[in-house]
Amino acid sequence: MALFPAFRDTLANLSSLTVRELQAGSPLPKWRILTCLPFNTELSARQVKSAQNQVHAAHVSWLALLEAVVRETITASTLTGIQRTTLYRINSRHAWWATEIILPWSQAVGGELVHVTHAWAQAHPEQCVWVPVEPADLKLARHLAKHLGSRKIRRPDLSRVRTLLLDSIIAKPERPTGATEYSWWVTVATLSRGKPVRIPLKNNSYFENLAAQPGARLAGVIQLHLETTGAGQPAGAAISLLLNTPDAPKRETGIVVGLDFGLANALFATSDGRLLGQAMLHTLKSWDQRLNEIAAEHQSRGLKLRDNPEYRALNQRIKDFVTNEIGRVLNILARDGGDERVMELVVEKLDFRGHGMSRRMNRLLTRTGRACVKARLAALTPKYGILVTEVGSAYTSQECSGCGYTAKSNRRGRHFGCRFCGKKLHCDINAARVIRERRSFPPKDHTSVSQRRNTLQRLDQRHRQRWGLRPATGADPGLAGAPGGQAALAA
Repeated sequence: MALFPAFRDTLANLSSLTVRELQAGSPLPKWRILTCLPFNTELSARQVKSAQNQVHAAHVSWLALLEAVVRETITASTLTGIQRTTLYRINSRHAWWATEIILPWSQAVGGELVHVTHAWAQAHPEQCVWVPVEPADLKLARHLAKHLGSRKIRRPDLSRVRTLLLDSIIAKPERPTGATEYSWWVTVATLSRGKPVRIPLKNNSYFENLAAQPGARLAGVIQLHLETTGAGQPAGAAISLLLNTPDAPKRETGIVVGLDFGLANALFATSDGRLLGQAMLHTLKSWDQRLNEIAAEHQSRGLKLRDNPEYRALNQRIKDFVTNEIGRVLNILARDGGDERVMELVVEKLDFRGHGMSRRMNRLLTRTGRACVKARLAALTPKYGILVTEVGSAYTSQECSGCGYTAKSNRRGRHFGCRFCGKKLHCDINAARVIRERRSFPPKDHTSVSQRRNTLQRLDQRHRQRWGLRPATGADPGLAGAPGGQAALAA
């Protein structure tokens, strides 16, 4: 247990050092000279090396997420021309904090600068024009990274990490040599030199079945997870062995299923008519009531919520519950079906706003649910061979899955009733079917008012073309279509 605080302090120090180096314009360091660290640590050189590997992996993920958010912001901005392209290139290089950058360009016949790739510039340096980036563009790139890094994609906080990734240089798993009830022994280096700890692991049939698959082998790291009591006090540690398994082959047969996320009526709704994860809503609502009671009590007494052990424990319990339910439901969806099993999932931008729950619970569910679903969806392809396709989420709750008519008045609570064709069904199932059909009509996911208006115009235009309608007043003023029911379709 003494290894945890020492390892965590070293992780926090290495993480802070990494951020300072990045903000000074240096590239992300993968290796370090362990004798020149600007802080003291109780860990051995091998343990510090393992900690550095974990810090590097965390910051690689952080920089990738920050790059994606900055790219979306640049795309949605009014910037044009060379400045827009320059910011894209600074962003792709993760060079937001660089003091100076020289970018390669190709010069057109009229003297206009044309963007070239890094690979092309390396292959044809004599044909490139090397132009320093303007200080104003560097300043704008730094501002974007700072603003979005503090608001949306915060840097990794490893000072409170509860899971350590220990490399094989300090944690070695091996099979027992004689007859024993244990299936593995893990030797872990401690803070006392020459005095490692050998930890026995009992048989786990699920893990052994995975390990027996062709091509499966132990990963080069193990997970050491700190378990705590409800009051946040250490209660022990759990060790998990990790496997590298070959990716599942891509599914060539099966069905395409649209998946709608949310917590208004169910965790997920599918285009084939299923509402998955409804039972968890009752549990979440009871916990939400208790969260509000604790919050109200502390506010009346002028106390901070984070100092309450019951509040912290309940928050963690909700996170674990939501994570488990998301994993359970998606695994069932991926495994079930036989010949009608899922071949492709079509999903939209995540939205975990649970109607009828407090703002505090909505915020907790959004943070936990979005991160978990993204991770679980990303794992479906290598684990099951299921293709995951993302489409735009604009107006999926207002568009009719039958005729394509889009209007706010189509939806009333959990019921969907099309004002054009009269189709009626559950609103979440309708949205899931709309999401599935957008595989062939993938409108981009825009957030600004003008961009959403353009998406609505595209949907309206498609509806008119489909039914041979002129831009006339229909069931809803200002949108094309005949009065509801004249082009009735079967529900």
